[in-house]
Amino acid sequence: MIDKILIIDDEEVWGSLTKRMLAIEMPGCEVETASTGAEGLVKARAFLPDVIVLDVMLPGENGWEIAAALKNDERTAGIPIIIASGAGSPFSNEQHVEHDLVVDYIRKPFDVDLLLNTIRKALNQ
Repeated sequence: MIDKILIIDDEEVWGSLTKRMLAIEMPGCEVETASTGAEGLVKARAFLPDVIVLDVMLPGENGWEIAAALKNDERTAGIPIIIASGAGSPFSNEQHVEHDLVVDYIRKPFDVDLLLNTIRKALNQ
């Protein structure tokens, strides 16, 4: 089985680096990227990834709003979402993890092993 991962982050360099890192560390996985929440919603519905790594600070709708939209769509409701955001994020993460909006929250910059372990954990849920 090929794991499919969608990265939604407006920092295109971060998205590209993460995509390359996943290709090395998780050979055979398919990785798509999106740089806005709206683009991420479209790609999630078409690509149907096994896990989504989502930034909070996005142009337009923030990551929490995108996560809610994904969970409210029957096509994407079952996809685990991992929030990956900078430490300066003004949004509460605990309430969203507690309410099953996301499966985990990691702060950028993060250790590569932390991201890999978090993705693998989400894929095995």
